[in-house]
Amino acid sequence: MSGNKVEIGGQYCGNVGSNVPADKWWEVKCTQPIRGTSVQITTVANKAITVAGVIVLGTPTNRGPEVKLNNASQSNDFSAALPASNAIDGDANTFSSTKVEGGPGVLDWWKANFVGGAQKIG
Repeated sequence: MSGNKVEIGGQYCGNVGSNVPADKWWEVKCTQPIRGTSVQITTVANKAITVAGVIVLGTPTNRGPEVKLNNASQSNDFSAALPASNAIDGDANTFSSTKVEGGPGVLDWWKANFVGGAQKIG
C-alpha cells in the first residue's frame, strides 16, 4: 500500500507513507477538512490493491466519529472470494484484492461510499 493515493469525494487527501508493512494499519490524515461522499484508494504504480479494513474518521481531526461505509467497489476482483466489500465487513480475517490488468498507466483502485451522504473528513 506504500505511496497509494487517498481521496475523499474525488479530492486529494494524502498518500500512504513509504515502507508500511503489509500486516499493519496505516493512517492518512487530510491536510485540511474535505467534504465528500466517498473514500477512494488508488495505486500510484501498476500494482494490485489488497485491503483488509478501512476506517474513515470525520471531523474534528483528532479522532472524530467513525464514518460508516457501504457500497464498496474496486477496479476489478482478483477472485470472486475477494470482493471490495470484504474490506468493510468488520472481519479481520477477510480482505479484498484486485489484480493488475492493462498496461502502463492503468491504476487499480478501491472505493466505498459514506452512509448518509456527504461527510466532512479532516
